[in-house]
Amino acid sequence: MPTPVPEPTKGQKNLKTIEFIIDAIYVVEIILNFFKKTIGNTTTYDIVKSYLKFYFIFDLLSIVPLFGGENIDLYFFKLFRFVHLYRLYVPLELFLGIVLSKYSKKR
Repeated sequence: MPTPVPEPTKGQKNLKTIEFIIDAIYVVEIILNFFKKTIGNTTTYDIVKSYLKFYFIFDLLSIVPLFGGENIDLYFFKLFRFVHLYRLYVPLELFLGIVLSKYSKKR
């Protein structure tokens, strides 16, 4: 006789909701990446071509768990999101510069 699966707790439900919201934001970001202009890519064709060449495959693989339901074996695909970590460097550097200059002792 199979062991019954316990009912998820309120905390587990909340975490699942937060995870779904993050995943939905990521899907919207994937769509918006087809329209982001950069210095080198100003036309829609150039933007799409550039995105499809590299980042699209990582972004596509990172949303695979959305289509796998509750399959925990697919969650490792979310690690492909770390490809975009470099984008956090500049805002983090600016934030730390502001905070450190505000709270450091003036000489």
